[in-house]
Amino acid sequence: MDIENFYLNDDSKKVKKEESEKSEKRETSKKKEQPITRRKALKRLAGAAVGVGLGLSGIGIFTAEEKRKKRAEDRDLQKKSVGKKEESENMENNEVLEAEGGTADITEEERGEREEIVVQEEGLEKQDKIYGSIEEVCKLKVDEKTSFKKKDLMRYYERYYSGAGKKNLVKGFLRMEKIVDIEKLKSIFVKEGVPEELIYVSMTETYWNPKKIVSNKQAVGFWQFLKKTGKQYGLTINSKKDERKDPLLAGRACARYLRDLYEEYDNDWDLALNKYNSGYPHKYKKHARGKKEAMSYDNFLSYMEKRFDMNKKIIASGGYYLNHKVKKRDNFNKITAKYKISLDELLKVNPSLKKRSIIYPGQKLDLPVKKHVMDLVSEEKFKEWAYKEAIGYTPNVLAVIKLSKDKNFLASVAKESKQKRV
Repeated sequence: MDIENFYLNDDSKKVKKEESEKSEKRETSKKKEQPITRRKALKRLAGAAVGVGLGLSGIGIFTAEEKRKKRAEDRDLQKKSVGKKEESENMENNEVLEAEGGTADITEEERGEREEIVVQEEGLEKQDKIYGSIEEVCKLKVDEKTSFKKKDLMRYYERYYSGAGKKNLVKGFLRMEKIVDIEKLKSIFVKEGVPEELIYVSMTETYWNPKKIVSNKQAVGFWQFLKKTGKQYGLTINSKKDERKDPLLAGRACARYLRDLYEEYDNDWDLALNKYNSGYPHKYKKHARGKKEAMSYDNFLSYMEKRFDMNKKIIASGGYYLNHKVKKRDNFNKITAKYKISLDELLKVNPSLKKRSIIYPGQKLDLPVKKHVMDLVSEEKFKEWAYKEAIGYTPNVLAVIKLSKDKNFLASVAKESKQKRV
């Protein structure tokens, strides 16, 4: 109860009531006298339109209340769409977890373990670098120590044959199946005391391509025998007959040759394979005998590392290797582009030449002593046929042998074979 009104008498209450009524009338009269602004008129018009169902929102007139409602509806729709998106993402994540053998509802601890495993796998992937060329595998830059490691070289060739080189290798296997009885060939190798897998020496030599059975060094057949070696192992070679082109007869000669190399190189098949295609193992044998060291493929690679590091020292010192031997169709533009130098830089170290000088095949041009030029010369030296083959031949053959037992690769060969028949 109002304490003030409790102590007032009836008359005083009446007087107070009359005064309050008068003040209310004065306030309402003031409101009526105030002019109506355009904004207020529009609001009233819009309110009336909504009341009679005219729908003036269609012509762009909204009341404040309508605007508030519209904003609230837009916010609700936005929240719903975000919620649905998050829900779909969670469902996808759960499906991935289930596909990987996990569960949709995993604890924070399990999630942390999964993330740690992913990080470890990414680290291993980065460490196990994918090399674009065999030159990168062997670390041929002048300021790096050369590294010829069997496992790295094998990994390079495995990846090569699983990627860019896969097409040629698959074709090689298909040709081999058509040209020769593979089981018969394997039995010949076994009878000669050679592992049957070494029949794939022929794959790295020619991919069983009849168009490539004569090399620029006059090695002939799928096994690439020189005339002297072929005759030494019982093959008839004359103007009328060349048994190097017979896959089974030449295959038997190959098996016998490999067996003799195996015995010559301390019963090491890897060294025997290398000697089949390169002369460097013979130089290594002399070195090992002189040092009274046991011969092995790993020791051979170490010997080759030292030889190449010696070459790189000569290159780094600006020795006689730091030059370019002009080839047929070479010109200044090609040479400068190859070594990434300007014509002025080339002419500066070859003062006898001018911009319009004619260069001839066999001519030697000095190159400026620059780090990137040294690296390119180092790689160029490695690309010399005998050197590159001496390092890469055995890992190449071993990678092909490994793929010949790989189910996925054999499935690719079978698929290709089926498509050819169709």
